[in-house]
Amino acid sequence: MTILAPAPPAANGASSFYISNDHYFYPGFLFGIPRKLEDLLGPFRWETGIVYCDASDAKIQCKEVSPNGHHPHANGILLADDGKTLMVNDVIDGSTTIYDIDSSSKLLTVRKKVKLGAAADNLSFIPGTGDIAVCVFPHIGHLIHKLSGENVLNSSVTASAAVLRLVKSKEYEPEVLFWDDGSQISGLTGAAVDPKRKKLIAGGVYEQHFVVCDLGNEQF
Repeated sequence: MTILAPAPPAANGASSFYISNDHYFYPGFLFGIPRKLEDLLGPFRWETGIVYCDASDAKIQCKEVSPNGHHPHANGILLADDGKTLMVNDVIDGSTTIYDIDSSSKLLTVRKKVKLGAAADNLSFIPGTGDIAVCVFPHIGHLIHKLSGENVLNSSVTASAAVLRLVKSKEYEPEVLFWDDGSQISGLTGAAVDPKRKKLIAGGVYEQHFVVCDLGNEQF
């Protein structure tokens, strides 16, 4: 099993963690041809999933724990409920899957899939609420154009960006927390919310700056 984590791992302790695996083939395998075919013809549901790794015995052991064929392109990942719940974003499917974790086997069982209506990247907790902030790409075509060639650092080429709030008290129903047409930030990949001060801080892996926003009358 090749492990290719597209997002930061979700630590389950000092020696164990979950990662999302968004490809099956390593870029250098057979001159990179299988990987290129994955990108050209995929994504395929068999090529991606969630992997659990444990190094408590001084030897790293990893196994796939998500249901077979569940994710076309697993990405952002977050542990919740004191390690009893795992939340996984999917870029292609535009969803957040909420998993129950078996305490002994670590295998995942789908509790609910939340459709976001946009390609999803990373997740973060909103402190003191149980809610989740999710970074999404409202128009994936514009983002691909923005990230191609010299457009990456060209501020005149933009892509819309947004942050959704998954409200736990409403069974993680999504609502828009922030949206921008790309004039302030494009390709937003990470966000943090301060509910006490009603501020949102957001940035992108290819951006040269970050934004700080007032959340106004948003209720937390």
